Amino acid sequence: MLHRSSSAALLTALSLSLLLVACDDGPAPVDGMVPTDGGVTDGDVPPPDGGEDGGMPPSDLFTPPVITTCPGDSLPPPSSGRCEVTAGDENILLTGDVLTPGEVFRGGQVLVGTDGNIACVGCDCSGEAGASGATQVVCPDSVISPGLINGHDHITFNNAIPYSAEGLLTEERYEHRHDWRRAPSPPHTSVPNGGGGATTEEMLWNELRQLMSGTTSVFGSGGPDGLLRNLDNDGRNGLGVEADYETFPLGDADETQFTDSCGYSYCRSCTTSGVTSQHAFVPHVAEGINEEARNEFRCMREGDRDFVMPVSAFIHGVGLLASDIAEMALEEVELVWSPRTNITLYGDTARVTEYAYAGVPIGLGTDWVRSGSMNMLRELVCVDEFNANHLAGFFPDEQMWLMATQNTATAFRMDSLIGVLAVGARADIAIYDASSARDHRAVLGADPDDVVLVMRGGDVLFGDSDVVDAVRTGCDSVGDVCGSAKSVCLQELSTSFGDLMSEANRREMQYPLFFCGEPEGEPSCMPARTSMGGSLPDAMVNGSNYYTGMSSADDMDGDGIDNASDNCPRVFNPIRPLDNGAQADADGDGLGDACDDDPVDASDIDGDGIDNDADNCPTAPNADQADRDMDGIGDVCDGCPDIAITAGDETVYALRCGATEGSVTLSDLVVTALVPGGMNPGFFAQQLEGSTDYAGIDRSGIFVSTGAAPTVSRGDVVEVAGALGDYFGLAQIVSTSVTVTASDMEPAPLVVGAAEIATDGPRSELLEAVLVRVESVTVTNPDLGFDQFEVNGTLRVDQDLFLIDPPPAAGEMFGFVQGPLTYSFLDNRVLLRDALDVGFDALRLSPATVVTPPGSTVTLTVVLPMDAPVGGAAVTITPAPVTILTGPPTIVVPAGMRSASATYTASALEDTGTVTASYMGDMVVASVTIATPPALFFSEYVEGNSNNKALEIANLGGSPADLSVCEIRRYTNGSTSPSSVTLMGTVAAGDVFVICNGSIAMPGACDMTSGTINHNGNDAYELACAGMVVDSIGRVGEDPGVAWMGGGITTMDHRLTRDCSITTGDPNSMDAWDPSTEWNGTAWDVTTGFDGLGNRDECP
Repeated sequence: MLHRSSSAALLTALSLSLLLVACDDGPAPVDGMVPTDGGVTDGDVPPPDGGEDGGMPPSDLFTPPVITTCPGDSLPPPSSGRCEVTAGDENILLTGDVLTPGEVFRGGQVLVGTDGNIACVGCDCSGEAGASGATQVVCPDSVISPGLINGHDHITFNNAIPYSAEGLLTEERYEHRHDWRRAPSPPHTSVPNGGGGATTEEMLWNELRQLMSGTTSVFGSGGPDGLLRNLDNDGRNGLGVEADYETFPLGDADETQFTDSCGYSYCRSCTTSGVTSQHAFVPHVAEGINEEARNEFRCMREGDRDFVMPVSAFIHGVGLLASDIAEMALEEVELVWSPRTNITLYGDTARVTEYAYAGVPIGLGTDWVRSGSMNMLRELVCVDEFNANHLAGFFPDEQMWLMATQNTATAFRMDSLIGVLAVGARADIAIYDASSARDHRAVLGADPDDVVLVMRGGDVLFGDSDVVDAVRTGCDSVGDVCGSAKSVCLQELSTSFGDLMSEANRREMQYPLFFCGEPEGEPSCMPARTSMGGSLPDAMVNGSNYYTGMSSADDMDGDGIDNASDNCPRVFNPIRPLDNGAQADADGDGLGDACDDDPVDASDIDGDGIDNDADNCPTAPNADQADRDMDGIGDVCDGCPDIAITAGDETVYALRCGATEGSVTLSDLVVTALVPGGMNPGFFAQQLEGSTDYAGIDRSGIFVSTGAAPTVSRGDVVEVAGALGDYFGLAQIVSTSVTVTASDMEPAPLVVGAAEIATDGPRSELLEAVLVRVESVTVTNPDLGFDQFEVNGTLRVDQDLFLIDPPPAAGEMFGFVQGPLTYSFLDNRVLLRDALDVGFDALRLSPATVVTPPGSTVTLTVVLPMDAPVGGAAVTITPAPVTILTGPPTIVVPAGMRSASATYTASALEDTGTVTASYMGDMVVASVTIATPPALFFSEYVEGNSNNKALEIANLGGSPADLSVCEIRRYTNGSTSPSSVTLMGTVAAGDVFVICNGSIAMPGACDMTSGTINHNGNDAYELACAGMVVDSIGRVGEDPGVAWMGGGITTMDHRLTRDCSITTGDPNSMDAWDPSTEWNGTAWDVTTGFDGLGNRDECP
C-alpha cells in the first residue's frame, strides 16, 4: 500500500522501475473472493458456448463486423521488435490490422498527413498523395485503433490512491453518491477524496498514466495543457469545440436530495436555453440506486429545466427505469458508463442491456482513481468481466471497443473528429500487440506492455522505444514496462520524464503509472451488496435484496435471485431500492427489463395509453391531455401552460418558454436598463404593453447581449435580431442587430412583494428581466459580498450599476428599491440602475470617505430623499478646515431630480478633516484624508499554466512600506465587483513582495499565497493602499476576450516584468491599457517562468 507517511522513504529507496510499476506473481483474491479451479474467476459460471466475440451467440441487435483481408495480412513479423520503421518524410504510413466501426482491415493501412489528420484508411493507401515518401511503420501482428477516449474523469482529484488500497473498502455499499461524499453522512461512513487540488505535474502524471494505455482524449473536469485532449476545454483540445462538464447539474453539491420534488438550486447555466446553447452538455445524472437518484432525472426533463435533448449525454445513469432510458433514446441522449466505480460504491451499475436494447449509444469513462479504474484498459477489463460473468456475454467484442472509442466521441458530438479512423479525422491512434489475440480482443485484453505506439494529431507520444525513437527524436526512456522498453515524448511540455516524475511525486507518492497484473488495491468490479447491518448499514433498503455477485448453478448471473424466480436468470438485475421490492418489469410480461428487448411500449413511452404521435406530452403521463392554453403542448410538460405559443413563434414569450430556438427577430421591446461594461454588456428590455405581441407581464422580459456598450437609451423601443442564449442562468438574446423604432416609452415598474421575486419565489422566474419595484424595505444583511445586500430577509439587491455610498446599514429603511429583476449565480436580484432606484429616507453624501492625494480632484454627489422642488434644491457643502477641499459652496439639484454632483480640489498639503452636506435641517458628514500614497507598484506578473500565477510588488520609496493597509483586487472577465485579499507584513525600501496562488508549482519565491491570485489573461488587478488605487493591470470593467495585447505582448500564458524606466504605478484602472506601454513580456515556459521572481535584478 502507498501511504503518505512512507512517501519520502519510498522516493529515496525505490528504483526507477518501482516508482513506475508494482509487479507481483499474479492477481491476489480481492474482497474475500476465492478463485475456482476451473479457470473461471470468482466462482462465476461461464456463459453459454458459441460466438467468437465474448461468448454470446450471434444477435440481430449487433451486426458482426466485416473482416476484410488485405495484402498486408501476409507480411511476416519483423526480425526484432513489433514494428519495422522505414524513415521518410513527415507523412506516416501505418500498416497492421485496422479497426474501424463495422469493418476490420487485416493487413490494412492508415495514412497520416502532415496536418495531423488521417488522409487514407483501407487496404492500400500507397497510391494516395503523400504516401510514396512517407515514413513507414509496419506492424504485422498488431491492431491499429483510434486512440481511446476517457469520457469521465476528475483530473484534479487523481493525486490519490484507491480507497481500497488504504484499507477503507468494507462490505458497506451506498445508495446515492451523497451517502459517501462527505462526513458525517449517517448511517453511512464517508469516503475521503484522498486528493484534490492536484498540481499541474500531478495532473500530467495522471494523464501520462492514461496515455500509456492508449488514451488520447479525456473529459476530465479541468486539467492542464498537456498530453491528452481535454474535451471540456476547447483551448486545450485542438478541436475548436468543447463539452460542458457538470458534476452537479442540480446544484446539489451541498447534498440536497429529494424523492418527489424539484427544489434543487441547479447549476448556473442549467436551464433549457443554457443547455441548448452548448455544443455538448454532459452532466452526472442518477448516480445511485434509490428513488433520490432517479428523481434527478425527473427534475431535468421538463419546462425551463429540460436537459433531455440531443445536445446532452448523461454520466452514470445508474438509478433509472426502462421508461427513463426509452426517453433518453427518443431524445438521442447518450450514456457514459463507469462500471468499476459504480460497482465499488453501490454494488450495482447502469442497466446497460436496457440502454442497448433502446438504441442508446454507450460510452465509457474511468471516473477517478479513488474508486474507479487507473486507466481505460483497466476499465475495459471491468466491462469485459462484467459482460462475461453477469450479462451472459451480451456485448460482442466490437461493441465493448466502440464504448471506448466512437461511442464516447458521439456522446460529445465529436465523432467526426476523434474516436474513429476515418479520412479527415484527427490522427489520434493507438497500436496494440495482437500476437496473442486478434481484432478488438487485442485491445480488450491488452496489458501495459502491449501498447506499441500512441499518436495524438499525428505526433508520436508514447510506445515501444525502438519504434518511438525511429519516428521521433528527443523522446525520453520510461524504462522497462512489464518486459518491454518504452519511451515518452514530452517536448510540448518543455520537461523531461525524469523531471515530471520528480515534480509529480514532490508532495506525495502518486499512484504508479502501470502495474504488471492486477493493480494494487484496485477497486472491485464484482457487484455485491452483502451487509446485513450491525456496525455497517444494512444493504437491504426498501425491499432490495442481498447478493454476493458469485454465480452458481442456481443463480447464473450472481444477482442473489435463484434462476427459477429470476425474471432475467442470465442477466444481472437485482432488486434495487428504487424498484420497490420487485425486479424491474415495466410491461408486466414476466420478462425483466434487463433482458426484454421491448420493456416499454416504444409507441407510448410514458405509458398513458396515448401513442407518442398523438400525445400532447409524450414523455410524461397525462391521460387527461390537459392543455389550458390550447397550444398543443400538455400542461405537465409545458413551460408556460397559461401562454398559448406555437413552436417557432418569434416572440419573447416563445423564447422564454423554450418553444423557439435559433435566430429570431423580436419587435416592440422597450429598454429598461443599460449594462455598459463587465463580462456581458447589453441591456434589459421587456415587451411593450399594448404592442401586437404583448401577452401579459409574465415572461415578457429578456436581456439583450450586445458584446459591447449598448448604443440605445432607456425608454427606447427596439427591434432586436439575434439568437437565444443563456448567461449563468439568465435568458438572453445574443444580438446581431438592434434598431430603435421609438423613444421615451420607459414603463413604470411593477410593484411586487419581496418574497414573490426572491430566489425561488413564486414569481421569480416569471418576472425575470422585468422592471420591478418593492416598497417599504428594511436592510437585513448589509453585505452579501459582490456589492449586494439583502432586504426584508429574503431579497437580494445588486449594486453593480449603482453603488450606494455610504453603504447600507443593517436596519436601515428605504421607501423602495427598484430595477430589472436579474438572475445569476443561483440567485434573483433587483439591479439598481442609479440613485433614483432607491427611496432614501434622508440626505446622503458620497463618497462617505474621501481619501485622495494632495492637489487631486474629487467628485462629491448629493442625493435627496425626495424630488427637488421648483427652482431646484441648493445643498450646502462645508469643508473643515475650509482649505481641505476647494469648490462650489452649494450643489444644486435640478427641479424634479434627486441627485447632483460637483468637483472639488484637494489641498496641496497632506491633511485630515471633514466635509458636510446640509439641506433643510438635514445634515450628513464625510471624512476627508489628503495623503501621499506609498511608492508601491506591480513589478512582475506571472500567468502560467494551471495554478502558476503570481504578482510581484516593488517598493521604490525611501522607507519600509506597511502592507497591512494595502489590498489586491481582482476583477474577473470584465467585472466591476472585485475579489480582494488584504496583504500582510512590510516590504523594505528597494525590495519586493511576492504573492502567489496557493498551488503554485514553485512556492519558494512567494511571501504570501492566496486563492485570489487566480487570474487568466482577461482579469484586471488593482493595488490599493489606504483606500487609494496606486497601480493597476488591465482595465477594470473591460473583458478583452482572452487577453490584453499590444506590441507582441499578451497577458495570457506570459510572464510580464515592468520596464525599468517605470518608477510609479498607474492609479487609473479605468483607462485603456496596453501591456507593451510599460511592460516587457516573454511566453510562459515552465522551466524558466519563475526566474527572477522575488527580485528586481533585471533593473540594476
